[in-house]
Amino acid sequence: MATLIRALGAAALSLGLAACGGDDTDTTPAPSGGPPADEQVCIGKCDSLAAAPDDSRYTVDLARANAIWGHGAAAQSLAELYTVTISLPGGQTIRAATHLFGDRVIPIPYQDDDGEGVVDAAGSPIGQGDRELARFYPPGAIGYAIKHHRPEKRTLDFAALGGGGASADALKEDMKLQDTHIELVVGVRRPLGGSGEMVDGVVTLNNPQTYQQGRFGNAGYSMVFVKPRLPDYAPADTHAAFTDNIRTMMVAFNAVSKFPGDYNGGDPLAASTPDRVREHVRRMVLAVAGEDAERTESRAWFTKQENMIYCAELAHVSTSAGLLVPLSHAGLVDGGLVSEATFGRFVALIEAHDRGESTPFTELNDNPHARLVEMTLAPESLKPLPEYSSDSSELQRIAFRPLTMVEIVEGFLKTHIPRNDPRLGGEALAPLQAAVLQAMKPGLFEAMGMDDPLYESMVDRATGEIERLQEDLTDPELDQAGRERVEAESTDWRRRLGEAEAQLDAVRTRRQGVEQLFAAIVQTVGKQYEDYNAFRQALAPLLATARQLAGPRDGSGAGYFVPPSALHLVAQANCDGDARCGGLIGLDYVGHGIHLSAVTVKQPPPAPAPAAALRIDSVVPQPATDRNRDGVADARDESVTLVNAGTADADLGGWSLADNVKTRFTFAEGATLGPGNLLEVFGAGEALGLNDRGDTLSLMDPDGAKVDVLSWDRTRPGEEIRPTDAR
Repeated sequence: MATLIRALGAAALSLGLAACGGDDTDTTPAPSGGPPADEQVCIGKCDSLAAAPDDSRYTVDLARANAIWGHGAAAQSLAELYTVTISLPGGQTIRAATHLFGDRVIPIPYQDDDGEGVVDAAGSPIGQGDRELARFYPPGAIGYAIKHHRPEKRTLDFAALGGGGASADALKEDMKLQDTHIELVVGVRRPLGGSGEMVDGVVTLNNPQTYQQGRFGNAGYSMVFVKPRLPDYAPADTHAAFTDNIRTMMVAFNAVSKFPGDYNGGDPLAASTPDRVREHVRRMVLAVAGEDAERTESRAWFTKQENMIYCAELAHVSTSAGLLVPLSHAGLVDGGLVSEATFGRFVALIEAHDRGESTPFTELNDNPHARLVEMTLAPESLKPLPEYSSDSSELQRIAFRPLTMVEIVEGFLKTHIPRNDPRLGGEALAPLQAAVLQAMKPGLFEAMGMDDPLYESMVDRATGEIERLQEDLTDPELDQAGRERVEAESTDWRRRLGEAEAQLDAVRTRRQGVEQLFAAIVQTVGKQYEDYNAFRQALAPLLATARQLAGPRDGSGAGYFVPPSALHLVAQANCDGDARCGGLIGLDYVGHGIHLSAVTVKQPPPAPAPAAALRIDSVVPQPATDRNRDGVADARDESVTLVNAGTADADLGGWSLADNVKTRFTFAEGATLGPGNLLEVFGAGEALGLNDRGDTLSLMDPDGAKVDVLSWDRTRPGEEIRPTDAR
């Protein structure tokens, strides 16, 4: 279920566990052919593999989708695009629904452009590439897009990797679940193309800042949209304030942070505790609004390797900061992070940003869409999120729990072979997990730095240099000065040889211990237990030892990661007994981003043209009060009330009211009745002549056609006859 990995920077780099962006090339050979269906075992959200997508508004053109992700066999259903077929060394094949997040796939069409060329799969004009996405993320809303390559990377053949074992390079993308980038998603009001019209839209914030210029990407780079879910203990009236606070942190940290060159797993995760998150907030505010010296120092602080921020780390830092530090006087000044003067400048800059003025929030950001994101100060009453909980352990949490390499491997196995679900086989999956883990061993040991060649080459080089220098000392023409130089160099190489031999001995000694621990883990993983809980109890002490070796080695955060796959696991709630996977928040699945060119948007029927709709609302054949207000209650108070139930003014000229005897009233030219209005009609100085012992009243249009009819029997004095009362 997990394995020991010594989280060296170079090891993480070789696995690429925190990659941001890029179109990674898969060198893994695809399996030839495939086993019969009865030899396949399906795991994960398999009940939805044949299910139709949620097409209440969007219909995916599967042929077009297959053309976009044309790799291997065509998918027979939309959900199949988000599964992987795994060939095990023993010949068994399993299918894992790694990128499904519920019983249905919810397609969300996107495109990066505006204009006449923006059409859906049916050729219907859409005009705005993010129009549909804005339905899910209205202005001010926030979320995350998990970019991934699953649709075009739907095979994993362990038998073909590394001659029977998975090498680190071949396995690296699958280790991170084919998730390669995190975009911060924000709903905004934005101009539509060059028209100047303002519309609801959606932009992204990224590290690096220029990634996709604040949009979403090409058709082939798939994504899953998610949104944050606060814990149950957060009061309902704080939800909007936390969203605002996180959104403001997103803009601010995107501006001041620097993207690391060694982002692909080797960059430390500095913001790994609540205190370190608070220090990041302090530095961010100073970098934006501090005094000159403070501003310069804090901007330089973000350029240090341990403080640089990669893509998923931007989501982690800004979200953690938004939950732990309210951007208010109480949160910043009373919290001891910045001075009164600095806070005042910070507030002024936020207000200037929202007025559309140039500020450090945009001057330091190469993303042209950052200016569209509204920034909001927190209310003074807002407390750090954990303070609303009665559970003191919440105080130690940040937005997303930092992972060691152990959790990353564990997440890979859980996603691909989830034995925690008894519906999918439960403990019967134990041999499969063990087989996959054993097949991964060569690549894992390579990544762990547990192979000997590096130190063996150091020993060989030092030995060769010492032999060369010894030959030089036998040269009869070597003078005293030269002899002293050669002897000094020889001494230095002997020192290097001793160090290399010691390192090689240490690696071999450590490898023996790691081999034993790995074997114990594989043995435990491969055994079937009474239930999943019993399995976890048996595995717990082995994992604890592994995490100690894999965790951070110093205060820099090296050995901790928040890769894009970490958000993936939270969105699937794929952590034992914790729907938030050890973090402060959960993530809700919103939908799968699919390029507009492969989606037909069901257009609502055109709104009917405005039209009048005259109806009889009520009749009073036998009045008992002075309804016409002439001072006398008599037969002249007989009345008919009409209603215009339509959406346009009704022209009453020429319309008439007739009973069983004759026409009782005709409207003069020019009379009108507005939509939704009522009009009570009386006789022109005399009674209408309605029969209170039973009659039928018809509303006639100017052509004499009956539009509405109301009948009644004997009535009581003052009784109103309505269509529902007709008898």
